[in-house]
Amino acid sequence: PTATRAVIHLPNDTRDVLIPRAQAGMPDSSASLKLPWGIGIAGRVAVDKAPIYVPDTAASSDFVQGNTEVGSLMVAPLLLGEAVIGTISVSSQSSDAFTAQDLRILVSLASQAAVAIENARLHDEARKADEIAALYELSQAVNRSLDLQETITTILSSARSLTYASSAEVRLVSPDESTLESVVALGNRPDSGPGDRYRLSVFYPRMIMA
Repeated sequence: PTATRAVIHLPNDTRDVLIPRAQAGMPDSSASLKLPWGIGIAGRVAVDKAPIYVPDTAASSDFVQGNTEVGSLMVAPLLLGEAVIGTISVSSQSSDAFTAQDLRILVSLASQAAVAIENARLHDEARKADEIAALYELSQAVNRSLDLQETITTILSSARSLTYASSAEVRLVSPDESTLESVVALGNRPDSGPGDRYRLSVFYPRMIMA
């Protein structure tokens, strides 16, 4: 028998609930349910920091039955040192579907997954920190400058950096409101540059400017 579903649960900010963050295999609406810390097989694994194999879920008082038939279940903790950052579960509709070797493989995968998840989390935090720093520098630069061209260039450069865009452009409405004139263009825009004009009725419908 083969596994029919796998789920990764991660704790919420207060670490009292396990929330499913990734799923694969047979869909199960119950997999979206949040599990209180310590409840269910995954909850026990999170508390005990040790893997559990349940060969027959019908005989387990800790197993929480969902809408999909689960005959056997393996759960391993996602560990970083002694800290539990979540759990990974693999289930089958058949009972006694897994072996001790399968559980060892799951534990090994859990170890690698924990490192990958932590690296992704740190990358996300670093990116958010960079965004905050960039926005702060932008506000400081804008407040320092009274020159329109310099202010627009600063805003555009920050917007391009924060969104990882290859190009960015600012166009201002002409005095007679008939065209949009490019005043600042950054990046790879060979077909556009300062001084280029677009008729509002052609490239930018008048209604956009309303």
